[in-house]
Amino acid sequence: MENNIRFVAENLGCDVLWDANERKVTIIYPKS
Repeated sequence: MENNIRFVAENLGCDVLWDANERKVTIIYPKS
């Protein structure tokens, strides 16, 4: 699942951060 989210988000121009300790994905959308 994480890889699918990363693929889609990065193709939309977003940054994807993975926090292994909290097992949390953060998606940062670019400002328009």
